[in-house]
Amino acid sequence: MNAVHYFLIFFVAVDLPLTMLLFGFYSPDWLFHPDLISKQYTRMNYTSSPLDFVVLAVLRAALLVALCIHLYLSDRRVNLKMPSLGVATAIYSHTLVKLLCFSEHPEMLSYPGVWMTLTWSILAAAVFFVLCCQLTAPRLFEYGRLDETERNLTRVFIPAFTGRVLADIALGGGMAALVRSVILMSLLALSSTIFGGLRGGTFTYASALVSRQIKLDLFRSLIKQEIAFFDTTKSGETVSRLSSDCQVMATNVSTHVNVFLRNFVMCVGSLCVMLYMSWRLTMVTLIAVPFTGFITKWYGSYYDKLSEETQTTIAKANNKAEEVLGSMRTVRSFACEMFEVKAFEEDLDVTLKMNRKKSLAYMGYTWNNEFNQNGVLIAVLCYGGHLVMSVARIRHRWYYGLCWVIQKEFPQVFEYMHRKPAMPFDGEQRPIVQGTICFEDVYFTYPSRPNNPVLKGLNLTIKAGTTVALVGPSGGGKSSIVSLIQHMYEPDSGSITIDGIPIQNVDHEYYHERVALVAQEPILYNGTVRENILYGCDWATEDDMLEAARKANAHNFVMELEKNYDTQCGDRGVQMSGGQKQRIAIARAMVRNPCVLILDEATSALDAESEAQVQEAINRCAGKRTVLIVAHRLSTVERADAIAVIQKGSLVQIGTHDSLMEDTEGLYYSLISKQLLAAVD
Repeated sequence: MNAVHYFLIFFVAVDLPLTMLLFGFYSPDWLFHPDLISKQYTRMNYTSSPLDFVVLAVLRAALLVALCIHLYLSDRRVNLKMPSLGVATAIYSHTLVKLLCFSEHPEMLSYPGVWMTLTWSILAAAVFFVLCCQLTAPRLFEYGRLDETERNLTRVFIPAFTGRVLADIALGGGMAALVRSVILMSLLALSSTIFGGLRGGTFTYASALVSRQIKLDLFRSLIKQEIAFFDTTKSGETVSRLSSDCQVMATNVSTHVNVFLRNFVMCVGSLCVMLYMSWRLTMVTLIAVPFTGFITKWYGSYYDKLSEETQTTIAKANNKAEEVLGSMRTVRSFACEMFEVKAFEEDLDVTLKMNRKKSLAYMGYTWNNEFNQNGVLIAVLCYGGHLVMSVARIRHRWYYGLCWVIQKEFPQVFEYMHRKPAMPFDGEQRPIVQGTICFEDVYFTYPSRPNNPVLKGLNLTIKAGTTVALVGPSGGGKSSIVSLIQHMYEPDSGSITIDGIPIQNVDHEYYHERVALVAQEPILYNGTVRENILYGCDWATEDDMLEAARKANAHNFVMELEKNYDTQCGDRGVQMSGGQKQRIAIARAMVRNPCVLILDEATSALDAESEAQVQEAINRCAGKRTVLIVAHRLSTVERADAIAVIQKGSLVQIGTHDSLMEDTEGLYYSLISKQLLAAVD
């Protein structure tokens, strides 16, 4: 049991007795009369008897007890927010109706017990709702839509003073009264104009601030996620969240805060005017508020669901467009332009279908609002007529109620923003790295492919200062080993250490300064050669960059470019050839002066001339550092100090090139023989 359960027991135990005890104050004085409690049971007139509040207390207790029994017998938690809200709003409306009934007996309004009963009924309804939410599916907020109105505090009083001007004229108040009222109305209109402009400018700037902060928080959260998150999340979806979703959400936040503040002030002012004119008709108006709020909440939940599905379809379409536009050479080479257009059109049709549902939902919501507003207007007219026939002096102005709701149309943004990375980079150690890497009984499966294990009990030691090559059939696990050394994933079991320290315990930034990677298809960013080489190295100097470029065999060709190191590489390095991109990538790795250099198929996609230049750069960079090469070409691996043969996630052979070639039955001999045979052919 927790605090909620204890409070529930206390509430159930107190609710009914307190409701009955309040009957003892049904007298003009503030004294408690026990006999009045029993007296209430002798009269059953609805307009004067409070016994229905006892029924409501019993109903609240019964529902809460039934809910507790259900939760005790079943582990399945159900969301009863909407049903409990319906019960609470019904109790609230019933309380206002009872107030109007009691007002038919003017002497009852002087009984303190009446006001105590009405107040407790509303408080008990609120407590009932909160308890139901906490026991089932507690959430801090529910969301709905709020139609914007163009009024503010000063405009609230303009209709009242309009009526006063007309009344002054009709009652012969004279020119002085007319001038006084007109001047007051003019001042109110001027205030409305001034504050309206200030509000618009302020919230426009606030919208820009909110948009900046939301995008920054979301990007900061995304950049911290583990690589597995990006394996299972399409780039178009994250880009959609970061661009359109953030912008629209920022606009909605500022708009709804604007609307809420304006309408809140308007509501308070209107309520004051209404209570001054007729508190009875004000109660009739407020009876409809909980029903309108209930429908708004239900509509908000449904609209949120539709909005989420709509954003998902938009993200899918964006991902499709990004994928196609980023691979136009492939699309054009296969003449698939119309095929891709048709596929994109189908994605847009799905989005259109979701928007059609949203339009129909909004139509129904509007009908309901209009029905409630007109229904309340009719009720006010009917009850006002009743009061007039009862010789009750009344003046009334129609009021459109305000429902306070918080809009959240994009839960995906917050889902990503609040998502905690499965691999937190919380290591703090900064050891002096020598470069010895050990895999001990490592098992690994990609999170996006949980049923396909990649590494199966791998044991491998890469000694500091040596060059080790990983070879083996495609899909054997070579690139997975590289990803694990880079700490892009966590192994399912086993350990990976560098100089005896688990790599997850090493500071993230420090580790990647000491361990650098050159990928098979290096990514160059849309910037200059200088910016790409110095990427993430604010501390590096010009001399560091030039030395790294020379080691990478890149300096000479860069100096032949039009603007040397200030030459633009283009989007994804499109202005550079494959060999040039690889050498710039090697320079980017070498500028960090790493202790461990990883080359993942760095020459596999190059022609012979480019391969020779890159291979020369690799040989220059080896030096006394640990070098791990993933390759399959003989020219790349034969000079390695050790060659590890990986097959189906396990280490099947290890040794030098010569020693492995002596084993004619081994996998390495078979791979090299096939390569040599293919070269001869």
